[in-house]
Amino acid sequence: MAAVIGGGPVAVPDAEAAEVRTLDSFLAKIPGGATCIVGPKGDRIAVPASVHRLLATMVRELARGNAVTIAPVHAELTTQQAADLLNVSRPFLVHLLESGAFPFHRVGTHRRVRLQDVMAYRDARGQERRAALRDTLLLAAEDDLFRPVWTRQILDEMSRSLKPRRPDLHPACIDRTVDQILTQFPPSYRDPSEIGTPIRRNSAVLGPSLS
Repeated sequence: MAAVIGGGPVAVPDAEAAEVRTLDSFLAKIPGGATCIVGPKGDRIAVPASVHRLLATMVRELARGNAVTIAPVHAELTTQQAADLLNVSRPFLVHLLESGAFPFHRVGTHRRVRLQDVMAYRDARGQERRAALRDTLLLAAEDDLFRPVWTRQILDEMSRSLKPRRPDLHPACIDRTVDQILTQFPPSYRDPSEIGTPIRRNSAVLGPSLS
């Protein structure tokens, strides 16, 4: 998916794909504020945490094969640009506008929307989808329809990965979620040596699955 705003988007050539994936993994392991740029003569300058988050986000999208472009928050988009950003058709985007999903105004006969309003809608929609998926999985687990399986190492890796990738979430909130997972589903916690061993229940064999 390419977010086309203003100038043309930047995509990664095939020859650089492996390097970008390596850079993505590297940035994900570095906490914000611990990055610096080294000049050709060895001079260094610290990269602020906010810039680090922006850089890490852009590299992550490029590593996923998406094209990236940057626009100021106050930028105004055409309906086609907004539709491209949301990965929907232009008629569907117009329907969203007419139904009041987010505000717009007209320049002559053409609709215009603010980038920040489109991004706010996209983020809210993403949160709703993640919450619905999470609730569905939790209900299925509570009803004994499947058993999630994890180890302490898996949960620790999840926590380490989320913290730099989700700056909108407080680290304490992520740690609290891990603790709640262990508390609410204690039978799901297994020793690493047990992973790969089928779980037998009511004569049915369930392979381990990660939620």
